[in-house]
Amino acid sequence: MKKLNIIPVTLSLIILMTITSCEKDSPLINALTGEWEIQELTVDIYKEGVRKESHTEYLEKNKIIFRFEDGGSGSYYKDSESHSFTWTLNDSILVISNLTEFESDLQCEVTINGSTLIISYEEADDKDMAIMYEYILTGNKIG
Repeated sequence: MKKLNIIPVTLSLIILMTITSCEKDSPLINALTGEWEIQELTVDIYKEGVRKESHTEYLEKNKIIFRFEDGGSGSYYKDSESHSFTWTLNDSILVISNLTEFESDLQCEVTINGSTLIISYEEADDKDMAIMYEYILTGNKIG
């Protein structure tokens, strides 16, 4: 009799663990899906790992908008021009592909706190490898 009770309990635990492990990955994807208006663009400039400068541009309304759709497709609107892209998310690493402004995939860190999105990525200077640029885009969910 006791052996029969162990099987349902074991199956219930396996199902519960499977459901909770899937839920860990989905909240960021679910939160990212939608339309985001970028309101700030900050560029931090580092030389040999030390931050030397920081510049923040506050953008006009509807200047830059990202739309992340279910299934990994998306749209990028800048100055009334629309560009399509594809995207994947692994933990907090967002990879945007086929974005016309970049020669290769854009790999960035993404965080979402409520209705605020922060995307950050780094680029090395073409002429001086000791100089690194960190771009931080901050926006709010609009749809």
